[in-house]
Amino acid sequence: MTVPADFGTKKLTWTIVANGKQTQIPAHLDPLWLVSPFKDASNNTPPFLGFSEEGPFVQGPRGQSTSVSAHLSEAVTLNVWVADDANVPPGATPPKTPPVTVSWSKFRGPSSVTFSSDRPAVEKIDFKAPEGTVFTGKASTTASFDQAGEYVLHVAANDWSGEGGRGFQCCWTNAQVHVSVK
Repeated sequence: MTVPADFGTKKLTWTIVANGKQTQIPAHLDPLWLVSPFKDASNNTPPFLGFSEEGPFVQGPRGQSTSVSAHLSEAVTLNVWVADDANVPPGATPPKTPPVTVSWSKFRGPSSVTFSSDRPAVEKIDFKAPEGTVFTGKASTTASFDQAGEYVLHVAANDWSGEGGRGFQCCWTNAQVHVSVK
């Protein structure tokens, strides 16, 4: 949640009503309750993700989106470029896998979406990545659609900490692709 620079000691309350029950979550800037989605206790940060080699790149849960058009008879190619700090906790041995994994899913749409691979391999390639990264790579897949309509596809980039940071606030990045299928 982004607040104005002069927010100071003000408080706000986020109210959620689900299944007929109301829950309120207070929010303020007390440093004892500061949670950063961009760095965990071992200084690990989320991977960067972009839809082209030149970026723009985003990092963390806010994500970004892009739009493409498609024809029902043709699969859409989906490429993402990723970069990461390849950080592991002190004393841990880095896994032998690339530091970033990518997963695709249908977020919204009128019918089924079939990916050639919903977890495509991330190939190490060199490109000018954001500062502080030591690994750069690209992942590609295709998506086919059962019927025409408006779809939203979700892509998540996770680092070695696992899917969704294995329950921690860090280290994954989200993005969406809006696909208009005619």
